[in-house]
Amino acid sequence: MRCLAFYRFSKIKGVSLPNRQALIRKLASCNPNEIALCFIREPNNNFDPNAIQIAAIINHDNPIHIGYVDKSLAANISPMLDSGKESIVILECFTGLHYTNSNIGINYKYVII
Repeated sequence: MRCLAFYRFSKIKGVSLPNRQALIRKLASCNPNEIALCFIREPNNNFDPNAIQIAAIINHDNPIHIGYVDKSLAANISPMLDSGKESIVILECFTGLHYTNSNIGINYKYVII
């Protein structure tokens, strides 16, 4: 059986919204081994039919929406997800933690298989 994997690095979009910053600060204080990220398709999104939400799961709890896949990436990824391909999303790092009054960002890696 052949398998084709797509492996990329990106930044989570939409993290600067105030309610998301509180969630991301909570995530940044967790043990990284307790955090899982996942893609959730939003085909009925009013702004982008290719939208892919990124959610965080802490200790196997319910997914928490923290942002979106970049629109240009989502246009490529969503058809693959819609066709049944699986995704693995890996938290790479938090950015902006060492700056006062700065938004915290999240970099992630993903694989589509």
